[in-house]
Amino acid sequence: VGELCCGGGGGESSGERRSQRDKKQQLIQQQQSSNSPADKVGIGTVLLLSSLIIPFNIAYAQMATTFIVQGSVMKPWGMIDAPMMNNA
Repeated sequence: VGELCCGGGGGESSGERRSQRDKKQQLIQQQQSSNSPADKVGIGTVLLLSSLIIPFNIAYAQMATTFIVQGSVMKPWGMIDAPMMNNA
């Protein structure tokens, strides 16, 4: 009766809750101990990948210019005027 009025009647004993908590703590410890040096990323890798941002942005910025130049040399065809199609 004391367990029911105090919220302890959920079907789990304190031993079951303790074993679940212990299992969770063991899992956390295993995950923390499995962080070997191979899992960590070095500063060299970060700098290498960061250095690729500038060339990518240069190429991406040139795309719109390239499309405009290509469209300006196209001949008009039917109802569609390709040189006048500009989304910029």
